[in-house]
Amino acid sequence: FLDIGCGTGCASIYLAEAGYAVTAIDNSPAMIGRLLERCEVLGDLGISCQVADGQSLSSEFSNAFDYAMSAFSIIFFPDPLAGIKEMHRCLRPGGEAVVSGWGDRGDSPAFRIVPEAVRSVAPELVALSSKDKPFIRSAEEVANLMSKAGFFDVEIKEGIKRTLTIASPEEYYERFALSSPPTRNMMEWMEENMGEAVVSRFKDAVMRLAVERGGGRTDGPVEIISPAYFVYGVKPMKV
Repeated sequence: FLDIGCGTGCASIYLAEAGYAVTAIDNSPAMIGRLLERCEVLGDLGISCQVADGQSLSSEFSNAFDYAMSAFSIIFFPDPLAGIKEMHRCLRPGGEAVVSGWGDRGDSPAFRIVPEAVRSVAPELVALSSKDKPFIRSAEEVANLMSKAGFFDVEIKEGIKRTLTIASPEEYYERFALSSPPTRNMMEWMEENMGEAVVSRFKDAVMRLAVERGGGRTDGPVEIISPAYFVYGVKPMKV
């Protein structure tokens, strides 16, 4: 099982515990580091963790996996089609893929937290940070890209609403700020041009809003209802 853009490894750990051999990749050393820490605590799950660009994976991955997934990651890639093509290349003929994404941001309090945190500490960045984000906004867009990449039997499942449960406000910050390439890039710019203190205030604002919207507990889980979609596809037996 190939997990592209694994983040802190929630899906990879779930799959490994279910008995799959998992290769987890992310372009963020911090995310892979966090996954390795979690694996250390949980014991030897056999997950192969690698820092890699999901838009340009190792040639050794060609035709190497029965299943591939991208859980809320390829939708943020600068070139999502490149990421989906890589997913296709890495699958064996007949292999299956799934790409998940968040639904309409207007319906998801989880996605309003980061922009509001930016607005509270650096309002001049709001317009800049909202420009040209490579964010896929619909399941139909993902399905179209999967078809372009060569998948067939492309199927959409949407209208799914789940209670997103994150262990703590700190974990929320890691998943929705640090693991989002556009937000991470903005934070790097913020640190270089506005100083570490502004980045620290931004982190505090994200965590505070997560607590306010997610149950009010500073020492417990954050729970926010969020819409999501899943798009499935199969690599043809002959390509």
